[in-house]
Amino acid sequence: MRLSPLHPAFLLWLPQLAALSSLGVAQLRDQIPTAAADGGSFRKRSSFLKPQDLHIRFGSSAADLHLRKRPGESVEHVLMKALLWELFRHDYPQLQVEPPAPKGSRFVPDLICHRGTEENGIAFWGECGKTDLAKIVALAEEHPATLLVVAKYRIALQGYAASVRRELGSAVARREKPVMLVAFPDDSLDRFFGEDGTMRINKDEELLQWASLGRR
Repeated sequence: MRLSPLHPAFLLWLPQLAALSSLGVAQLRDQIPTAAADGGSFRKRSSFLKPQDLHIRFGSSAADLHLRKRPGESVEHVLMKALLWELFRHDYPQLQVEPPAPKGSRFVPDLICHRGTEENGIAFWGECGKTDLAKIVALAEEHPATLLVVAKYRIALQGYAASVRRELGSAVARREKPVMLVAFPDDSLDRFFGEDGTMRINKDEELLQWASLGRR
C-alpha cells in the first residue's frame, strides 16, 4: 500500500483546525512505549502529542485510509487498526475503520464489514488493543456467523489465547466462524513501514502470532 511520498505515515495535527504539522517515522517511534530496565515500560513524550486530534492518512492510488488519533488513544492502537485493515481489506473490500456502532449493538467495533448492507448482518468485526474478555464472549455469542478478529500488540499470544478460549467455553462450538487472535510484534512500525513510504504486511509474516478458536 503506497503511502505519502515523504512519510510512511503522514499525520496532520489540527488543533483548532489551524496549525498544521507532519510527523514521520522517527517521531512516530518516539510515541511508542519501550521496555524499561525493571521489565515494565515507559512512554517517550513529545510536545506534538497533546490531547488533540491527530489526523492520520495512509493512502495510495489503490486504497486510502484516513484515521484520527483521538485524545488519550495510543499510537499503537492507531497502527493496529491500519495494519488489521491492510491484512483483511482484500478479503473484505468494504471493510470500514472507526465505524459507528451497528444498529441495535451495545458495542462499537474498531473495524467492521457488513454483508452488502447493514440489514444483511456483519461479515467481519475487528477489535484492537485492550478488549475485555466479557466483550469478546458477548460478541462471539451475538454474532456466531461473523469472523471476529482481536488484535494485540507486543504480547505472548499463547497465554492470552488460552484465557480467551477458557472464557468462551462452549460458545466456540456453536459458532459458524472462528474467533481469531493476532499479535503484532514490538517493532511493527519499523518492520511494516518502509522508508520509501510503503506499508507491507501479509498474513504469512513470520513474526505475526495467530490463534484461531473454533471453526475455520
